[in-house]
Amino acid sequence: MKNTLLGTLFFVFTFALSLPGFSQVSWGIQGGGNVSNFHSRPGVYRSTHNRLGYHGGLFAEISLGKKVFFQPSLLYSLKGWRSRPELDGGHQGRVRFDYIDIPLLVGYRLSDKLSLLAGPQVGELIRATSIIGRDLNFDVSSQFKKIDAGIVGAVSYKFTPRLGMQVSYSLGLRRLNQVSFRKGNGSWSTPPTGNNRVLGVSAYYLLKTKR
Repeated sequence: MKNTLLGTLFFVFTFALSLPGFSQVSWGIQGGGNVSNFHSRPGVYRSTHNRLGYHGGLFAEISLGKKVFFQPSLLYSLKGWRSRPELDGGHQGRVRFDYIDIPLLVGYRLSDKLSLLAGPQVGELIRATSIIGRDLNFDVSSQFKKIDAGIVGAVSYKFTPRLGMQVSYSLGLRRLNQVSFRKGNGSWSTPPTGNNRVLGVSAYYLLKTKR
């Protein structure tokens, strides 16, 4: 499945290079922080807290008109959640997700500096780790679905023609499998299945522009 996702991204970028000459393709790098959580239904799973992570990778900005552009990206992203110490034998529990995400966003330029973006995102889970305290780590990758799908909304602001920042919010639409993680007292806790929610803030820099 990993080869399929990467193959899809390769096709998208190859297609971008083959667009008619009037289109402009800009390439860049971006990176920043994540504030992530895990939401379950019905209701909110009350023992989860936000956890901090990061993301980084490559993106392209493809002009489709004066106001509209297409922005595909390839990002490595850390997600997950923290649990309450009182519910985990007095220890701080965390679940860490390592994802490769492919957002495919369509943007609209409100001005030369400010843009709004939205679109689908597909992510592949590389690894899921349950962490108790500082020393106990458990690989729980097999207890989650490997592929996540969701939607992304973002606001982008350019400080200069090449340097800018982007604030995004992604909502996973696919419910993940149940995951169990070991408490400090040796017993196992199994929270209900849920979906990823991530607020991201990143800086980006356009490396090259092709006309």
